[in-house]
Amino acid sequence: MPTIRGKLQHMERGELIQQWLEGVVGDDSNRLTAKKANIEQSSLLKRRKSLKVTADDIILIARAYNKDPIQALVETGFLAESEVKGSGIVSDIADVSDFVLLSEISRRFHDGSATSALTEPMEVE
Repeated sequence: MPTIRGKLQHMERGELIQQWLEGVVGDDSNRLTAKKANIEQSSLLKRRKSLKVTADDIILIARAYNKDPIQALVETGFLAESEVKGSGIVSDIADVSDFVLLSEISRRFHDGSATSALTEPMEVE
């Protein structure tokens, strides 16, 4: 049986999720949101109405709307900011070590995903 605190946390998360969804999907219908996120429409509608949208739903919707899924989980209360900071995910490129930065550039060259900014000579004025 859920405690009062558990119910309050559920309601607070539900409100966070509703606010996040409104900000991300805007005027898109539930049908369009579900289609973009590849979620079964009736399941998403049921979870939205009952304020029981899952972390998996948030991740899929974030990806469908080109949002950072990790940040989405923080904004909807599924993850605490402190959990993300300790995860090893670097949110600021300035915090990346030279080794990691060069490794990523090298990977992009070798797998062909480097853009012209890396593959074409720079013009010097």
